[in-house]
Amino acid sequence: MKTFHLFISTAEISGDHHGAQIVRTLKELYPNQFRFSGLGGKEMRSLGVEILCDLSTQSSVGLQEGIRFVKSSFRVLKQTKEWIKNNSVDLFLAIDGQGRNLPLGKTIQKLGIKTAYFFPPLVFLWGSWNTPKLKKYDLLLCPFEPNAKFLSNKGANAVFTGHPFSTYSKTINKKKAKGDLSIDPKKKVLALFPGSRYQEIEKLTNIFLKTAVKLKSQNENLDIFLSLSHEHYRKFIENEISKTGAKVKVVIGLAEKLLTAADFLLAASGTTTLQAAFHYLPTAIAYRVSPLTTLLAKIFLKGNFFGMPNILAGREIYKEFLNNDCSPERLATYIENILFNDYNYQKVVEESKKITDKIRVEHHRALLGEAIYRLIK
Repeated sequence: MKTFHLFISTAEISGDHHGAQIVRTLKELYPNQFRFSGLGGKEMRSLGVEILCDLSTQSSVGLQEGIRFVKSSFRVLKQTKEWIKNNSVDLFLAIDGQGRNLPLGKTIQKLGIKTAYFFPPLVFLWGSWNTPKLKKYDLLLCPFEPNAKFLSNKGANAVFTGHPFSTYSKTINKKKAKGDLSIDPKKKVLALFPGSRYQEIEKLTNIFLKTAVKLKSQNENLDIFLSLSHEHYRKFIENEISKTGAKVKVVIGLAEKLLTAADFLLAASGTTTLQAAFHYLPTAIAYRVSPLTTLLAKIFLKGNFFGMPNILAGREIYKEFLNNDCSPERLATYIENILFNDYNYQKVVEESKKITDKIRVEHHRALLGEAIYRLIK
């Protein structure tokens, strides 16, 4: 039986998580038929993937924000190309991270190797100039149906796979999750997710902690947890907690459990906010970027929102706080108005259910695994 060599390229912590899920799926569906290697993190490594380089703490959003990683990106691009040339790769699978994966994919295609892209750039929203590059991929695996339709209409081989969060249970056992985290069931829980990228953590952590201080001072019946995305950031987070005096409990590796236990989420815009929607969890979406990135977003972004739950809904379900709006005072006022008002809270819960119905595909993992297998075979 032939063994296929799949190279998975991720550029951030969420990509490493999705890559690990794909590895699990292929191992379950096609035992002993794959060799795995790639650019990834601890989740992929734990499944036996040969990791060339871990880039999970070097991703960024925006032009100015990514400058600090340019030199390392060129080095990784060159090293990865040479490694793939010498290791008989059957399929290159990019996951998200377009800043690194689009140039890398172009390089790999010149070697005559098949290429696929999971979570390709959302060209139906912005960056439509990337469409010609994406059309050169043998397969585009799209978690969002509007993106799949847009790319298909442009001549790309794009399929709608549903979102990986489709595998979440529709029944969320909040009571059990609180018990697992030793939380008093009578207390409300606020979860802080300042992001997985250095730029997010650097700009949002202090604001989130000051928001926590304000809320805690007015609501003793509140437990606050901060989810640490990577051990790499622990020292910075602990310093910020010391500066603000915030009474928060830091957890690492328990993001899923915390989202289940939480009653409200304050998070950097990104994967976690969509994850929250599948937990039917009211959320405040925060972001701070450079003036240049803000200007470019206003010029090129189609629509009025930057949070994916709101983009999918076509309206603001989870309130967005961008740049100057992202202040402890405004965040605390909004969170209190939802978290401690049963009517407002339930309204957001119901809207969350509508969002997830748009991207839920019950057999997502099998569909994804079979599509990859057909292409590589």
